[in-house]
Amino acid sequence: MPETRFACLLVSDFPLAVLLREDPTLLLEPVALAESERANADILAANGKAVRTGVRAGISAAQAHTLCPELRVLVRDQRREKLEGLRLLELLQTVTPLVEPQKSGIFQLEVGGLKRLYGGEHQLAEKLLGVARQESYPAQIGIGGGQFVARVAATIAGRQRCINVPSEQTREFLTSQAITHLALKAETEKRLLQLGLRTLGQLAAFPLNELQERFGEEGLIAVRRSRGSDPDHFLPELLADQLSAAEYYPTPLYRSTTVLKQVRWLLDGLLSQLTERGQSCRSLAVCLGFAGGAEKWLTISVAQPTNRVAVLLRQLQTQFEQQRFATAVTEIKIVISESATQQIDQEIAFLTAEMIAYGNQIMYPNENKQIIKDAVENCKSKIEKYNRLKKLRS
Repeated sequence: MPETRFACLLVSDFPLAVLLREDPTLLLEPVALAESERANADILAANGKAVRTGVRAGISAAQAHTLCPELRVLVRDQRREKLEGLRLLELLQTVTPLVEPQKSGIFQLEVGGLKRLYGGEHQLAEKLLGVARQESYPAQIGIGGGQFVARVAATIAGRQRCINVPSEQTREFLTSQAITHLALKAETEKRLLQLGLRTLGQLAAFPLNELQERFGEEGLIAVRRSRGSDPDHFLPELLADQLSAAEYYPTPLYRSTTVLKQVRWLLDGLLSQLTERGQSCRSLAVCLGFAGGAEKWLTISVAQPTNRVAVLLRQLQTQFEQQRFATAVTEIKIVISESATQQIDQEIAFLTAEMIAYGNQIMYPNENKQIIKDAVENCKSKIEKYNRLKKLRS
């Protein structure tokens, strides 16, 4: 049975990293992140150029501007963080399906059985770092025999990028680490420091019953972690059968026709993926995110599963016409919530009829012949795909 091993991938200051990824030119100037645009809003994170001027998390935006007049303060975008977190999760699941997203920008992976597949833990770490790197995220990795030791290793990795702690060296590695890694309540941490307990090694040596009596369950868990025993349950995010796609729009969409065009573009990509799986769409949901944070879900279902964009879009268009959007749309997400095995012969028949109908339209002088020809070619291409799929199944 393979040894239990965990890898923790950490993107430092993930909320800020998301925004810096959107606009890499910001890396050239001092930048900080705040929860809101208010002058008294706390700074949540800052890049290296800002930190060197004295800007740090916890001070107000006004204080930060005093320290660094040319500082650019960005406002946190939690919706964008969530989307980027989900995207990173899906990419990491291509390496191993056992991934648990924890705090923003922190992912735990169970990697005990992957040594042979990737040639060793060093090669596995490089693979995981490559996943983050291709998305322009500066990540760090810790590997160890438990989730806590892996997270501590990732936190202190810094420019090393990866620290690998052999399971038998867990206690030795944790001994010199600060108790701040335990992420305790502020009051609990203060009381531990008053007792002279500054490192995990000092905490591990403290009598367990006395610590539990003083600090209750939180103290008990803290001691177990400091001794290398992992009380945390590993709860990996299950790979979903649902297909989804999302897009964020820095320039908001004000017209419903523009929104519908973007929905069509996202839907076309999802239905192509369904076709490759040999499935058809039975129902889907569209989430519209508005400026200001509000959301609106639209759901549709069809009696006969299909992968024809026009059929699904027709129902969506009807719902769009019934809606009144008070503000601009800044995000669109589509989830194909239910699919079914394709009835290939029926899909080919639908497409053939559609191709003939398009062909008949060419006879009319006022029709745009190039658009019709493109539609016919699209039908032909899909019919070829279905025929190839039919051969594979037979």
